[in-house]
Amino acid sequence: DLWNLSQALPLPTGRNAIHVGPIGLGHYGYAEVDVVEGETARLQVPMTPTRRVHGVVRDQQGRAVSGATVELVEPGIPEPCRRDWFGGTTDRTGAFELVVPDLARTIVVVRTAQGTTEHKVAATDVAVEIRIP
Repeated sequence: DLWNLSQALPLPTGRNAIHVGPIGLGHYGYAEVDVVEGETARLQVPMTPTRRVHGVVRDQQGRAVSGATVELVEPGIPEPCRRDWFGGTTDRTGAFELVVPDLARTIVVVRTAQGTTEHKVAATDVAVEIRIP
C-alpha cells in the first residue's frame, strides 16, 4: 500500500519536524516528534490531499508582475516548508502555479519590492487573478 510505508530516519535528539510528500502524487503530511537519545520514536503522519492553483499577478493598472514571490500561508505548516514546497515565483507574464493543501480556504501571500499582499483562495478556485496595490 502506497501510504503504509515505514522508514527509519536518523534524527537528532530533541523536537523534529517531519514533512512527507510526494506532493506530485496529491498528498502532503506534517508532524512533529520528540526524539530521546538511544530510543526509537514512532510517528504516524496524517496525510492531507493537495491541489494545484494557478493564476496571474497584476498591478492596479492590469500589468503583469514578474518575479513576485507567491507562497502559501497556513498556520499548521512551518514557514520553510511553505516556501520550499508550496511557493513559487511569477514568470515574465505574471503567471504562477502552486500546489496547496486541499483545505476549505487557503491564503497565499504575494511579495514584491513594493510590499506584501494576502489573497484568499477558496476550495473551488483553480485559476485566480491577484491584484496588488
